[in-house]
Amino acid sequence: MRIAPEQGFQFLLADSRVLHAWIMTAQGLEADGAQQVHAAIAAYEATGAVMSGPAHRLLLAMVYGKVGRTDEALGALTAARAAMNATGERTYEAEMQRLQGELTLDTSRSSGRARRVGKDAAAQAEKCFRRAIEVAHRQRAKSLELRAAVSLSRLLQQQGKRQPARDVLADIYSRFTEGFETADLRDAQTLLAELG
Repeated sequence: MRIAPEQGFQFLLADSRVLHAWIMTAQGLEADGAQQVHAAIAAYEATGAVMSGPAHRLLLAMVYGKVGRTDEALGALTAARAAMNATGERTYEAEMQRLQGELTLDTSRSSGRARRVGKDAAAQAEKCFRRAIEVAHRQRAKSLELRAAVSLSRLLQQQGKRQPARDVLADIYSRFTEGFETADLRDAQTLLAELG
């Protein structure tokens, strides 16, 4: 963010601002990170750059989801998919599927069912998580595959399906040989321990 303006790289500056706002929000350090991410995306697009569009919209959806603005998150996710289809950039397709599942569950929980998830929402979310695993596996994106497996395993655990939850997660987790200090692998290890 410091060097890009010195060199006249406005699109890199805007790209950095998108990532910075997302990181600050993810760490709970930003009150309205969604506004900052949205403004940074607009600045990035004003440069004429389009290739990071799907990733930027996905980050915006994640920020909205984190602060409980599910409708805006779903809108940003729809925009991310449209950008993905327009550019052909499919790097985060699996994460888009996983987030769709998470947002489906969030919508169900907030629709008056307290902490319970409706069967239709659970079935839709499971389908999204399984699709995310399939896409990530095909793309050889092990970290995204693991993240989707954690989401699926948590859902199955909540449904009382402990063994299937453990099986799906253990299979993917067993393929890792390093990086066990990362948040996603620690999350997976904790969930595996809970599942017995």
